[in-house]
Amino acid sequence: MPPPPPNPPPPSPPSSSSPPLQSQLHPFLSRYLLQVLLAAQLRERRPRGWLAPGLLEVRPSLVAGAGRGCFAATALPSGTVLGAYPGRLRSAAEYATKLRVVGPHVAEYCWRIGDVAALDPTDGEGRLYEARGTLTHQGSPLLSAPSAQHSMDALSVRWQAPGVPLIEGMPESLRTGAMANWCTPTTLALLNEPGPGGDVNVGVAVEGADVVFSAERDVRRGEELYLDYGQDYDRSGYGGGA
Repeated sequence: MPPPPPNPPPPSPPSSSSPPLQSQLHPFLSRYLLQVLLAAQLRERRPRGWLAPGLLEVRPSLVAGAGRGCFAATALPSGTVLGAYPGRLRSAAEYATKLRVVGPHVAEYCWRIGDVAALDPTDGEGRLYEARGTLTHQGSPLLSAPSAQHSMDALSVRWQAPGVPLIEGMPESLRTGAMANWCTPTTLALLNEPGPGGDVNVGVAVEGADVVFSAERDVRRGEELYLDYGQDYDRSGYGGGA
């Protein structure tokens, strides 16, 4: 009688070079969740506002001491939507902190939405985000006026993008070129109130966290646009330039 066949060998343990599926998925899921959280935070902190293209141009205001103003670049029929006020949405506490730390001049361009929030189109120093040039020599900013020691061929102007950057605190070097398309224009922040007895021709509608501007009546091409800043606006600084 032949001997019984030998028992089959036990299965080999999994190779240490092939990690379990769970350990492979863990880093992937962690990166995915991090990206989702960052995207949600970016959406929440993104600047609000937009500007209808081709409707406005900026030049010296007709209001004495008002600095610059916005003018109709074309005829604007009544009801034409000009855009929504630019700025990063800040809670009342965040806005109060910036006023205290940076200075009361921050309020000049901020638009308060009741007592709960404000749209802030200013940088960390309380200046309106807009096109500003920095004179450079061989790529380095000049701290004083150029002299005979500087080569004229090595002088250039580095322009900062004209708008509120997508990411708060983004370095100036990253707010140029293609990244300028991700900045929210601040043109609407330059609309003035009319002088005494003047006519308001721009209306404002608050829609959630957006403040939408539109023409209240037919506006002629070349006419300056004016709006009412409201009862809460501090007009004590009137008379200085913008």
